[in-house]
Amino acid sequence: MKINEELQELGFYFGANIGMISPVTESVTTETSGSTGTGVNNKGKTVVVACDINSGLDGEVLGKTCATLEAAGYNVINLGIGPGQFSAYDYSSSSSGKVGVYLMAGSTVSIADAIDGSGGFDYYVFGLRGDLGLRSTTQFDTAPWGADSDCTSICNRWVGHTGAEIAQMARDSGKGDVVVGNTPQEIANNVLAAVSGQSGGTSTSTTEQVNVAETYKKAQEEVVKSGRELLNFEVKLPLNHTMFKDLHTNQMLFTELPKDFKLGNLAELFKILPTYKINRGAGTEYQENRWYIEKQVIKCDSNGLFSTLTLNVLPSPYSAFTQKLRSYREAYIQAYESQNNTGSGGATGSLRWSTGVTELDNLIKEAIGGKTSEYDMASAIHYKLRDAGIRYAYYYDFNYSNTAQRWNAKDSGLNCGDTAALTAEAMKAAGLEAYVSLCPGHYITVIKCSDGVHFSDLTGATGAYSSRDFDEIWSGSSKCQNPYDYPH
Repeated sequence: MKINEELQELGFYFGANIGMISPVTESVTTETSGSTGTGVNNKGKTVVVACDINSGLDGEVLGKTCATLEAAGYNVINLGIGPGQFSAYDYSSSSSGKVGVYLMAGSTVSIADAIDGSGGFDYYVFGLRGDLGLRSTTQFDTAPWGADSDCTSICNRWVGHTGAEIAQMARDSGKGDVVVGNTPQEIANNVLAAVSGQSGGTSTSTTEQVNVAETYKKAQEEVVKSGRELLNFEVKLPLNHTMFKDLHTNQMLFTELPKDFKLGNLAELFKILPTYKINRGAGTEYQENRWYIEKQVIKCDSNGLFSTLTLNVLPSPYSAFTQKLRSYREAYIQAYESQNNTGSGGATGSLRWSTGVTELDNLIKEAIGGKTSEYDMASAIHYKLRDAGIRYAYYYDFNYSNTAQRWNAKDSGLNCGDTAALTAEAMKAAGLEAYVSLCPGHYITVIKCSDGVHFSDLTGATGAYSSRDFDEIWSGSSKCQNPYDYPH
C-alpha cells in the first residue's frame, strides 16, 4: 500500500480533527470600559487615515493606527502627515463609501465641518492626541472647547462643550465619533474601537487588541517545528561516496527508505501535513520518498572519515533556514575576524568622524574592525544596525533632524526617510561614500564602494524590526540612485 493511500485512510479515521484550527483573519478587541458600543457597522469598508503635523511622534501615531486597523482586517489607505490631505480627500469623489480617520491635537472646525458639512466619507473618526497635552484624557471630560481661528457659523453648536460631550454629539449624528489616547498605541486602539462601532466615548478606554491571525501563525509554526524534530532520519555514508558530488544542505534527496520508518512516524507526519505547505510555498508539501537534507556532518572514528546526512520528510520553513544560515555566516565571520585580528590593532576600527552618539560609534567601530574592503565594511555596518533593531513606522518622510534623535527613536519607530538617513550617517562615519536616495515612494541608502554601488534598506513591516539583507530593498520600490538632501 502506498504511503499516500495510508495517509488518506488515516485522515478518514480522524475525520474533522485533521483540519486543526481554522485561521482567523480578524483581531479580537475587548473593552474594559463596559461600553455597549454605537451600533455602527463599518465592516468591510476601506479606512482612509491621515495625521496632522504636530510632533516627532506623528509617524508613530500614524503607523500604529494604520497597523492596528490592518491587523483587524480593514483595508487602509494612508494619506501620510500633513495639514490638507484629509479634507481634500473628503471632498473628492474617492471618499464615497469609505471611513475617514483624522489624527489631530483637537480642532473644533474639523469635527464640525465633517459632521455638519458636505464631505463624502460615510463615517468620520477623530483620534485626539493626548500625548500633546492639548486634549489629554484628563481634560476630555471636563474642559470646554473654544472656537478655532478659522471657525465659521458651522462651529456654533460645538463650541463650549467638553470633549466627551462633542464625542457624544458626533455619535448621536450617526456620522462619526471622537476618541482620545495618551500614547500612540492607545490612540490606535481607541480609533479601531470607534471604527468598529465599539467605542463608548469614554476617555479611560483600555481596549486590548489580540491579533488572532498572528497568534494562529505562531502556534502553527510551533506545531511544524515540534513535529519536524520527530521526523529526522540519519544516514551514514563513506566520505568518498559518489552521492556527495553536488550534495549540500537545503537540498532535496530522492531515495527509498524503510517502510517501517515511514509508517512508524505517520501520526506525527499527518499532524502537520494539513498546514505545512504554507510555510514555504507551493511544491514543498510532503512527497513520498523525497527527503530534505537538514544537515551534513563529517566525522571521524576508528574506521576513518565518514559523513552523516540528517534527512527529514519535510523541508524546513524557509524563515528557519535563512535564520540558521545567517547565524552560520555570522559565526564564521566572527571566527575569521578573531583569527585575523590578534595583533595590537585589536578587533575594532577607527572612524573618520563621530556620529555624536557613543553607542552608535562603538557599533560602527566593532563592525569595521579588521576589514579592508569597502564592501565588507558597508555590509558589516548594515547587519550591525539590523541586529541593533530599527522598528519601522509607516510613512516615508523625515520626522527627525539629526542622528542622535533618530538613534534614540529607533525602538519606537523610524520611517524609511529617517532609517535611510541614520544608515547613511553610520556609513559616512566609517569613511564610506554614502547618501540617501529618493526612489518611487521610498527612501533607501546608497553606498558607493570600490567594487560598485550597493544598497541598504533597514525598513520592514509596519511596527516590526527589519530582517532585510544587505543589497535587499523593499519590493515596491527600486534600486535608484537619486541623491536627496535630507535633514542632518
